[in-house]
Amino acid sequence: MKRKYFVLALFLAALTIFHSESAEATALGLADGVYNISLDFPTNPILNGSGTLTIGPPAVSAFHIMLNGVNFDCQGCDLGFDSTSGDLLLSNTPQIFAIRDSHVKITDLVFDPSGVRLSIIDGPIDFGTWTVIHSQVPEPQGVLLLTLGISVLGLRLHIRRRK
Repeated sequence: MKRKYFVLALFLAALTIFHSESAEATALGLADGVYNISLDFPTNPILNGSGTLTIGPPAVSAFHIMLNGVNFDCQGCDLGFDSTSGDLLLSNTPQIFAIRDSHVKITDLVFDPSGVRLSIIDGPIDFGTWTVIHSQVPEPQGVLLLTLGISVLGLRLHIRRRK
């Protein structure tokens, strides 16, 4: 009976240690998480802006940024019209995120790993760069920590009984 508990504790410890947690989503070269994002348009600095970007299944799951008084927002970020913000999500893949704001002028904001472009319909296209800072680190998985704790306690009990 003691051997059965020892093997179970050893198995749980190994499972916890060798568990490789994979990100549920990656988009634009970023892993799951919440990021502060900054946009820089060198040829037109009035367009520079900042906001937040959340990466979660399946790609971008929340986006909020203001550029020169124009808000680009999506919550959930499903393709199509966002009924809350009035913005239209054109693309949300791991490689490209594109959102259209149609409140003031029809304006597209398109991100890819190489940069960002802002295009106003019947107007100029501005190219810029975007940078992010990870603002929230994902919490560790509680079940894995609990399993590790139980495994350590089981091993300790087994070692104490053997002495």
